Amino acid sequence: MRVDLLTKEYPPYIYGGAGVHVNELAKVLRPLADVRVHAFGGPREDAEPGVTGYPEIAELEGANAALKTFGVDLEMAQGCQGADIVHSHTWYANLAGHLASLLHGAPHVLSAHSLEPLRPWKAEQLGGGYALSSWAEKTAYEAAAGIIAVSNGMRADILRSYPAVDPERVKVVHNGIDLDAWQRPEGEEAAAQAAATLKRLGIDPDRPTVVFVGRITRQKGLPYLLRACELLPAEVQVVLCAGAPDTAEIKAEVEGLVARLREKRTGVVWVEEMLPRPQLIAVLTASDVFVCPSVYEPLGIVNLEAMAVGLPVVGSATGGIPDVIVDGTTGLLVPIEQVQDGTGTPLHPEIFVSDLAERLTSLATDPERARQMLQTAQESARTALADLRRTVGLLRGEGEKEPAAGAEQRPVPSLSAIADLIADARSRGQHVDYTTLGDPQSPGPLAETVAYRMVQESLANSAQHAPGAPCQVLIVHQEKRVSITVSNSTPPEGTVPMDRGEDREGHGLSGMAERAALVGARLSAGPRPDGGWYNHLVIPTGNNRLPPTPVAPANPEDPGSVAIT
Repeated sequence: MRVDLLTKEYPPYIYGGAGVHVNELAKVLRPLADVRVHAFGGPREDAEPGVTGYPEIAELEGANAALKTFGVDLEMAQGCQGADIVHSHTWYANLAGHLASLLHGAPHVLSAHSLEPLRPWKAEQLGGGYALSSWAEKTAYEAAAGIIAVSNGMRADILRSYPAVDPERVKVVHNGIDLDAWQRPEGEEAAAQAAATLKRLGIDPDRPTVVFVGRITRQKGLPYLLRACELLPAEVQVVLCAGAPDTAEIKAEVEGLVARLREKRTGVVWVEEMLPRPQLIAVLTASDVFVCPSVYEPLGIVNLEAMAVGLPVVGSATGGIPDVIVDGTTGLLVPIEQVQDGTGTPLHPEIFVSDLAERLTSLATDPERARQMLQTAQESARTALADLRRTVGLLRGEGEKEPAAGAEQRPVPSLSAIADLIADARSRGQHVDYTTLGDPQSPGPLAETVAYRMVQESLANSAQHAPGAPCQVLIVHQEKRVSITVSNSTPPEGTVPMDRGEDREGHGLSGMAERAALVGARLSAGPRPDGGWYNHLVIPTGNNRLPPTPVAPANPEDPGSVAIT
């Protein structure tokens, strides 16, 4: 299966959470699919295979920024020819995904990292182009085959902003990060480099420290934080890793507030450069509390990064932030009542500023409480990572490792690739009959991977435990489900008999069952009357649900008699 990712940001040009997400998403998808990345920013040197960078169209030089974006979108749409799925990120690439779907017939899935109706200040940047970006986003959302919301708050915002969108098409999948990439410096050399970074930036590692990381944009709420910092105890150091201002106006506002803050207190460090990850980790490690004062935040990957390093987070109780912070356990939430005009402006800014300052003070001056939250956040992250790795492991074949860079690509795990499995089995002397019935339909990429792995392991088990036995693979496409049956008869006389009963559990059944559960499918298995064995998988399609009782062949001896109700 070929998956095309469409994005504004991709290395080396990343300035926000959406770019971080797409980069990590591409990494984890590559072992499972043929991944192509289409990105703004022009050609990339030393990019991974399958990455295409598109420059702005020269003829649109001097045009409105939204029109320049649309020009790139047209080229990206053409570049998606041959894709099985197109997956766009942010309004910049949404139109490209929508047009690619119309042009090439591939379903368009989009990830919602933000919404134009909830960022009206974008008009300060785009002028009339804001109407164009809003139109592009609305058109893409209403036509998309599926929408991924990065938080429960984002899902609610989507349905409120675009009431024509079918709620069934909007699913919540939280953004994640690579925890291994966000670790505190270990060893003398790493510690020395971290210390050098702090010295260069003017950060005192011995003072209690509050740190902010984010772009200078209205949604990040930086002006409210700067006012709250005026209320912090004098010994608290404030570190602002803030750059890439949206407009000259907001940059000037922040410059004025920082200057006023420095008149009232020492220890105000403003880092405008985008720090490389090791240097940013050094700054986070030297801090005591991370702050996210956003008035609009679909999730906030920076919060996850801070927690991974070991910082409790104080964040606004808005958008997706409550999905990240467990109030009183991994950080503290700041209540915020907001104007419902799309701007997110606090109804009572003085109260919001005061509550923000109070919660920052409580953690910055109570290291033991912060330490306990740190420990809880890290334990939760390790548990989540273990679960994720286990899930990825389940989707790989038994004993299969992640392919090394440059290794020969195996067939992409999908229903169409099952034919390759069977051809491979036949080339090794295994007798396999293969039948498909009904009009082919896809139950979804993940479910197709589950089906592929079931057939793969069933054939392998048959070859090992019933050598020489004829096998049958039957795939039946029906209106509401797809069923896959792999069975074998008794092996010829003189061969090693097939394992039976409980012993069979050791031959991949538990893994098959767990994979099935991941996608809401159902697995049944057992001996046939002739001494053979069958595995039977039923996967619902669309929004359908399986009946509460297991589904199994009516006559396991005859795979053609599959009973599906």
